[in-house]
Amino acid sequence: MASVGTYYVMMGPGTRVDYSLNLACTDQWLAAGDTISSVDWDSLTPLITIDGETNTDTVASAFFRLDASAEEMNIYEVKCSYTTAVGRSDSRHIRVVVRER
Repeated sequence: MASVGTYYVMMGPGTRVDYSLNLACTDQWLAAGDTISSVDWDSLTPLITIDGETNTDTVASAFFRLDASAEEMNIYEVKCSYTTAVGRSDSRHIRVVVRER
């Protein structure tokens, strides 16, 4: 069973923030006893770079760096794809809203 979730985060131009998805809580997608085996974060724009990708059994994390040239109120997208130990695969989309802080 696959589902697609979209989440929003606000970032100021030139900032770097860490972001985590707890897949055990998010839509209760992970079945009891299932764990995350791999995660792949992708920026769908050249204005966001991703580094520091990590995961635990239930949480996928990464750092997002938003380029200083990003314009206020634009929305950019990041995708987190993951596979579990029992072979389920899915993705979540994070929309980054540019907002001066």
